[in-house]
Amino acid sequence: MNLPTNRFCLLGLLILLVSSAGCKKQSKPNPQAPLPSANTVETDESDTSPTPATAPPSTDATSESIEAVSSAPYRVIELAVPDSTGLAPSAIGENGSVVGQASYADGRTVAVVWRDGEVEQLPTPGELRSGATAVAGNGRVAGWIETAPRVRNAVTWQDGQFREIEGANIRMTEATGVNDDGVVCGWSRDGNGSNQIQSAVLWSEQEGLTAYALGHAFLTDVNNRGQMVGTMATMDDRGHTYAFISDDGMTTTDLGSLEGYASHAEAMNDRGTVIGWSMVNRLKHGFIWRDGEMVDLGTCERSDSVYAMGVNNDDLVVGVCFNMRGFYDGGNPRLMRAYVWDQGVMTPLNDLIEADTGWELIRATDINDKGMIVGNGMLNGESTGFLLIPNSD
Repeated sequence: MNLPTNRFCLLGLLILLVSSAGCKKQSKPNPQAPLPSANTVETDESDTSPTPATAPPSTDATSESIEAVSSAPYRVIELAVPDSTGLAPSAIGENGSVVGQASYADGRTVAVVWRDGEVEQLPTPGELRSGATAVAGNGRVAGWIETAPRVRNAVTWQDGQFREIEGANIRMTEATGVNDDGVVCGWSRDGNGSNQIQSAVLWSEQEGLTAYALGHAFLTDVNNRGQMVGTMATMDDRGHTYAFISDDGMTTTDLGSLEGYASHAEAMNDRGTVIGWSMVNRLKHGFIWRDGEMVDLGTCERSDSVYAMGVNNDDLVVGVCFNMRGFYDGGNPRLMRAYVWDQGVMTPLNDLIEADTGWELIRATDINDKGMIVGNGMLNGESTGFLLIPNSD
């Protein structure tokens, strides 16, 4: 079944956000108070490499990439991929492994894993374009391959093995999340060439591929309790969408919105906390939903719009704030800043690293339970990926 384009144009924009991918401060940040304080990574100040959860780091692999010293709450590492034009990080695992896609001058994008300064290209059949979108605690990576222009199929990688996700009568088009049990969530599209979403789908080794009868909907994340979040299109004339959470894929809970319409769920943690965005005065504001309540994250200085993109089990939220009105009014559309939100305080990440490093941290895409943050930025005017590691107390 096709989505009527005059009703669901907003959903198309949502899909671009999921597959791509400040404003007034609520309170003054304190750069001397490291965020987070409960789960900082224990490191030797003489060690200049990231600290994985299970093994000591390789100091000479990353020492030259560190751009800040331990006096700031975070130090920053460039996620460099040799011979590429940059890495777009999507997610970070608990052991510090970063997944995403590297871009090259010839137009290729390749799914990669970055570990302790070493880069591994994830295998695909032939020379297909690919990207990695999520990583689980068991090492399984979810992502996509492009089999034809703008035609994608969902895939997973584990222990160097590539697997395409498909069922007897349905194929997962996009894989957006994966949990520690290896359960992958995403969506499928119809097969008549219109490229519209058909259904929310879930895959596991035990159950195979399951499509849920939720109407025109897609899943964006699945946690270790098996809960799923996603976005569904309504059938009203304005083409509204709403974020939902589901325990079983059969029944859903509408998370509501900040102003009565148009919300989108981006990610969730194992506590059932959901983050995403909702419309406020025709602008997008990030939200956190927990205990049945949706709360506006606020905005950063000199910006009016916010995307929430990642959340950890301490309910620390990361994302990007930007100036949407500046775009429409002829202002600066590039005013984008990565932030971390902690208990009502939104702090630009550049305020939490040493000054004069040459870094402009633009977009944060994920945060793990150690407080390590990944995203995109500019280093001395060149676009590249970054990894932030909390310094010891």
